[in-house]
Amino acid sequence: MTWSKLYTLQETIGSRYAAGAPLPADQEQLIRELALEPKAYEDAWSRPVRYRPGGEQEEAWYTLSSAGADGHFGTDDDIVRTINRYGFEIKKAQ
Repeated sequence: MTWSKLYTLQETIGSRYAAGAPLPADQEQLIRELALEPKAYEDAWSRPVRYRPGGEQEEAWYTLSSAGADGHFGTDDDIVRTINRYGFEIKKAQ
């Protein structure tokens, strides 16, 4: 369910960008401009999905993430989608 929500947000951001809208600068602007139902920004555990422009990898455009079941970011159960400027997910090197 969380992967699906992250993908839906990714598609919505990509559609707006393709139509000429700039990438939201931060979480607040994302919520304000997309104007989706509040649950669209929640993960499967009813916690907020995090949006961050840029990312750790140079080609990263933005990152959508969930803190996972434990509710803490930066742990092994985090669910993260890092998207490049072409709208594709960037896979982390293993």
